[in-house]
Amino acid sequence: MKPSKDLFNLIRSLNKNEKGYFRKNISDRNAARLFDAINAIGTEKNYNESALKEKLKLSNFPVLKQYLYESVLRSLSQYHTACSKYLILKDQLKAYHVLRSKDLNLQAEKLLAKAKKLAERSEDLYTLSEIILLELRTEINRLQYEDKEKKLKEILEESKTVLKKLDNLNEYNLLYSTVSSTALKYSQSSKDLREAQKKELITLLKSNKMLSDEKCAMSFPAKMLYFESHLVVYNSFSLYSDGYETCKSFVEFMHQNRTAALCYFRSYLTALNNLLIRCLTTNRIAEFNELLPEYRALSKKQSANAYLLSFNLEFTLLNKNGDVERALELVSELDRELSRLKDKFNEVVGLYLQMNAAVSYFIAGDFESALKKVNIIINATKIKDDIISQALLFKLVIHYELKDYKLLEHYTKSVYRHFKNKKQLSEKESALLSFLKQSVEKDDLSILFRELNMRLKKAPSNPDEDEFDYISWLESKIRNKPFLEIIREKNAKI
Repeated sequence: MKPSKDLFNLIRSLNKNEKGYFRKNISDRNAARLFDAINAIGTEKNYNESALKEKLKLSNFPVLKQYLYESVLRSLSQYHTACSKYLILKDQLKAYHVLRSKDLNLQAEKLLAKAKKLAERSEDLYTLSEIILLELRTEINRLQYEDKEKKLKEILEESKTVLKKLDNLNEYNLLYSTVSSTALKYSQSSKDLREAQKKELITLLKSNKMLSDEKCAMSFPAKMLYFESHLVVYNSFSLYSDGYETCKSFVEFMHQNRTAALCYFRSYLTALNNLLIRCLTTNRIAEFNELLPEYRALSKKQSANAYLLSFNLEFTLLNKNGDVERALELVSELDRELSRLKDKFNEVVGLYLQMNAAVSYFIAGDFESALKKVNIIINATKIKDDIISQALLFKLVIHYELKDYKLLEHYTKSVYRHFKNKKQLSEKESALLSFLKQSVEKDDLSILFRELNMRLKKAPSNPDEDEFDYISWLESKIRNKPFLEIIREKNAKI
């Protein structure tokens, strides 16, 4: 049985402040030594528990390892209590029970009233229902006093309201689960079935009362699920030009309820991310530029993956507009951030960013730098993602621009085998490979360029499929103009 890497992955997930807080408060010397030793290990593939045991020579290693794991979790909980409404509430309820056990009932009631206000502000219905039940028990057990019956009735009415909202929330949870699982299943269907299934889901969004009217959602979390049910349908079918109004309403709702929104930061990020994508696809650039700093600032504090995706969004805009100077500045910023956040983000996210950086270099005419970025992607041999296929195709175009015709001929055969092994050679990929193979053998390519341009325009498009604009590149060849000039021309017409 292989040793668990849970402790290693937990320690590697900590940021600088979380590590500092833990080291400041840990008193066990052996646990501190083990923490420092694991923290010094670069990557997961370098983690060797046997070598670690030999180096540290610590007794009862499995016990110490478990103790350290639990200590790090406790430290994280304590560190984040100050900024997590959920953790604050849980701590307050624990303290309430301690005070009650000490018969410090007045202090306990003051603390419970404070917790209730926080639960109401953050619309934590589950905790709120628990607090109301505690209030009810307190009043029932209290000695006879004036207006006791009136107070009990008020608490019971409040309980009914909260339970009604909870029932409503549970209905939305069920609806969201149904919509998301159905959308996932349908999105993996054959092309013939997908169109009918897409219409079926969109009809469901319009015909179901709870999904068609946001006023049916009785609480903040229920309304989030209302919006997210719509987004999961749009995104599962890559309908990135649709749903702008839904995304706009989602973000406005978050802004209007910022205190509660910050308790659900992942949903807040989802709302902003989806609106930014719709702003790009519908050319609302001023709105995009206004929202991007908010998304980047929020994601930087919460999620490395979400934060890095903000770079992807900005690259998309800059490469589409041909804003070369800012794009190359962003490449430098990205390289620094990827180094700083090493091992903190999903590798596939990093590869898509490298692809966008490669496209920026290509547009700027720096084909050697573009090739270096593409090779980073291709060398990630353990990754099974479409980005590898994109990079392989794009590498051929870079070699074409570099006039590496011998290498181009060799790589074209290699890339063709890659797609043949995948058994997923699309019309676009087939057309590009055919052109690049013939381009090595002919001097006059004008006819080939036009033929390829026609084939690509007829091929089914997929918004998820390409980071590089092949059609604009072909137009630059047909019209004998720089690629950058064609991009800027197109952007000026929008």
